[in-house]
Amino acid sequence: ENASGFTGLRLWRVKGGQNQTALRSQAISLSANTFYQLVLEKKGDTLRAKVWHDGAAEPAWQVETTDTLLKSGWAGFANYRPGTVEFDFFRAYDPTVQVAPVPPQAPNTLPAGLYDESNIRHNSVCIAGPVLKDIIVLMFKPGTPQEQRQAAVDLVQGEVIGGRNSAPVVEGDYYIRIEDDGTGERLCQAIDQLRALPQVLVATHEVFADPFYRRPDDGESWKKNLWQLNPAAVQGGEKWGLEAIAAPLAWGCETGSSAVAVAVVDEGFQAVSDLLANIAEPWRGNIGKYMLTDHGTVVASVLVARGNNGIGITGAMWEVDLRPYDIRVDAAGRVHTGPIDAAMITDKVRRAAAEGARVINLSHGISWQSINRVPHPDSTRHHQMVRDFHERLRGTLALFDSQQRPFVVLAAGNDAVDAYWAGFPNVEGDFPDHAIVVGASTLDHGLRPSSNRGTTVLAPGEAVGALDGAGNPV
Repeated sequence: ENASGFTGLRLWRVKGGQNQTALRSQAISLSANTFYQLVLEKKGDTLRAKVWHDGAAEPAWQVETTDTLLKSGWAGFANYRPGTVEFDFFRAYDPTVQVAPVPPQAPNTLPAGLYDESNIRHNSVCIAGPVLKDIIVLMFKPGTPQEQRQAAVDLVQGEVIGGRNSAPVVEGDYYIRIEDDGTGERLCQAIDQLRALPQVLVATHEVFADPFYRRPDDGESWKKNLWQLNPAAVQGGEKWGLEAIAAPLAWGCETGSSAVAVAVVDEGFQAVSDLLANIAEPWRGNIGKYMLTDHGTVVASVLVARGNNGIGITGAMWEVDLRPYDIRVDAAGRVHTGPIDAAMITDKVRRAAAEGARVINLSHGISWQSINRVPHPDSTRHHQMVRDFHERLRGTLALFDSQQRPFVVLAAGNDAVDAYWAGFPNVEGDFPDHAIVVGASTLDHGLRPSSNRGTTVLAPGEAVGALDGAGNPV
């Protein structure tokens, strides 16, 4: 045959069964209990298959194809069922194609385009869901010698095309290519063969997993199909703050619970439906008492506006036991319209903790702008004001033991100075497991110019979606 340019690849002695064997669209019936010989030959891109009755001088069947079947040195057609006398799959190794030996450690590189859509099989005979075509992910037991790794890959007539191996991991993943007929059955059989080997720790398909996420469906620009799931791709908009912190991914795990009591110590709470949905009757007494500001409504809506209810906006927690404590409303329901002092703030913090709040949000502290002053590091009086405010807050939290003490989230302030001057010089140090001071960030992950600085944590703090006192998104 060499004169015709065809080169024989390999010869088998096989026994026919009831199945058909095929090369693309060509097929031949092999009689049961009859032995045949098979040879695959190639010339350039042409593949030729011949079948003889055992001992016959002429082939009983022959077909040629120009389809590119010699991928990675292997040719194959139809399916193969090992361990039986029936078969409908043939494979041949092309010795002219050089296949690199299996490395002693998994490589840490993968071919470009491996995960392209064209390489993904969405339907397979033995596994549901999308997998990489013709790829087995293989991991050996630590200490497996190279010759045993080679033997495993040779057993399934595979080829190492790459892997993942990040030091100092003991063993990485080998990515093994196994050509099959497009159904995935050959791949499943090879995985079973590998799993049976004592040196193999893992042999699997490369399956795809999406992150768990939930997208709420609320009003206007807060509709379900408008959420950006990639924080790095956030361009702005009312939802940017939640998108930037990957809130939809967090919601895939937890959206909140009415068993968690969250107190918002602030001023100006209005009867907004998106908030009322999360406020139990006993905690509605302070709503609508002080109407000169809606700061409390705005802050509470960012935190806990009812999510996925088709209206309004979505808070960080969709469902919660929200407890609004209006600083300007005393225990008798009287409204205070003058300046806010430390006692008014700490009184509400103390009440919230005593009444079972597990989280307290406090967006009030010393505001130097409101008193038309700039704090000076050499001013004893300025430092004394900070210390006095801090002592009131520290003493309030110290009233409660570690089991009853809530977690307090403190806004750093908006004076563009160190957060120390807001009255929080060491509250995180005093209560490391129960307090945190948070600054404000911009869309580009920088510090908002007006935010007080010196904190270790920032939260989205400019143009974030919220509700005003009338329940409208702002």
